[in-house]
Amino acid sequence: MLPRIQESPTRILSATLTVSDLLDFQSTDEAPLLVEVDTTDDDGRTYRQSHIVAKLSEKHDTVKGHHEFTICFADPTLAAHTYGPEDTVTIHRMFFAP
Repeated sequence: MLPRIQESPTRILSATLTVSDLLDFQSTDEAPLLVEVDTTDDDGRTYRQSHIVAKLSEKHDTVKGHHEFTICFADPTLAAHTYGPEDTVTIHRMFFAP
């Protein structure tokens, strides 16, 4: 008898895309969107953490001549991050099985 593989209740899809594509990946309760954030401490060590996105917003910057995208995180201790349309980020989107 073959061992049975139990499926995890969560599947993660990872992709690297331009920030402007993030608007197609709005976060929902059923499939929250996570964004990887790299931070470097004073000693030069880099840490990567994933944070749940609470809100994505877009605005046209007339000075720079392009759209900018702001990501607000669900964790209130994290500051929002603003990106240009050609910046790349790595996202993880979790899909919860019913």
